[in-house]
Amino acid sequence: MLRSLALSTTIPVSTRALSTLRVVPPAPSAPRHLALPLAFVSVSAWDHHRLEALLPWVDRFAKRGYSSILLDVDSTVADQQHTSSARLERLEQELVSLLRDPAASSPFPPLLFASRASSLLAETYVSSHPLSGLCLVSPLSAPSAHASLPSAFPSPLDDFNYEPGFPIAVVAPKGDPAGAHRLVDEFGPQEGEDDDEAIVQRIAGGLDEAGWDKVMQWMDQNGL
Repeated sequence: MLRSLALSTTIPVSTRALSTLRVVPPAPSAPRHLALPLAFVSVSAWDHHRLEALLPWVDRFAKRGYSSILLDVDSTVADQQHTSSARLERLEQELVSLLRDPAASSPFPPLLFASRASSLLAETYVSSHPLSGLCLVSPLSAPSAHASLPSAFPSPLDDFNYEPGFPIAVVAPKGDPAGAHRLVDEFGPQEGEDDDEAIVQRIAGGLDEAGWDKVMQWMDQNGL
């Protein structure tokens, strides 16, 4: 059953098990329609924010001319897996299947958004699939996943080791430990380097209009 999302312009597309895919086209009033698709991924069972918390951003992007793909991945497809890494690999397979839906097809790799624990699925996908960019909002780090959410992550996880070849933003409020992410430490601005020269940028903000403005500025700076 498709979950109800409060957006008047959404187009329900398909359902696999309890995973859902929904497309939000550009707003009719948008000055132009942009080719880059935005993909918002969530595992609702892990994240109390779910996709609903991202809908104000989706609406603002639609007004700028972006099409968004909303992907809610059903965690139960991985329940038979006994380790955290095996669960993430199974959920990645589910995400790949959703993105192969004709309604989500595009000649361009998406700019992927995820928040909190769902960021771990996004990072698993990133490790072996092309992207135009990645935006993680208050991401849960792999080493802290088991302690933070043992029902979802039954065993410890090693940190990811992929090297980004595309722009990445890590968004978190000032002082939030989520901002001290591996990507920021290893690929963020180094000593003597300007923020906009680094492939990974740390953005102080949250899921509000001010946070969206900063993310939109980062996207403009990187041609996204």
